[in-house]
Amino acid sequence: MEASEKIKQLIGDRNRAKIARRASIGVTTLDGIVNQERKPRVHTAIKLARELNVPVDWLFNDSADWPPPNYESETAVGAGFCEKIRRLMHGRSRAQLCRDAGLPESMLDSLINKKQRPGVTRAIMLARALEVPVDWLFDDSQPWPPPVTDDGASDSRIHQLEKRIDLLFHLVAESKGAQ
Repeated sequence: MEASEKIKQLIGDRNRAKIARRASIGVTTLDGIVNQERKPRVHTAIKLARELNVPVDWLFNDSADWPPPNYESETAVGAGFCEKIRRLMHGRSRAQLCRDAGLPESMLDSLINKKQRPGVTRAIMLARALEVPVDWLFDDSQPWPPPVTDDGASDSRIHQLEKRIDLLFHLVAESKGAQ
């Protein structure tokens, strides 16, 4: 299979203009490659390989198998990812999680409904808001419960819970003393 055919399969029904823009190449260049009117130049192939998440040498190896090694499409999000988000919300609304993470609600909806995979920056923002390591969030093979994060976020949550428990004990003691 030639590079242009592989690129065409990798793109599938996704928006070519968006892919071209994100790869920093022209739409007409991408269309020419996909329609097999031109072969991709090396610098263009490198940009496309990065954008499509495949090794560049795989693109030019006509005998390489499909799918490419370690390939995950941009839109592929494991069921574990979505379930982890739901479980980690801890009763928070989607709106609250979005505020905590600094993400638009439409982005979170797309993530939970498996329509989109976040970029690195948004993945980190989401993991921090959920207080889990970012790699655990996206790795379906890692089990529940999540490991403790190294940034101290879990410690602050424990501290907040301890304060709430102390307050409850104090309120209970006051109410017993008032009786």
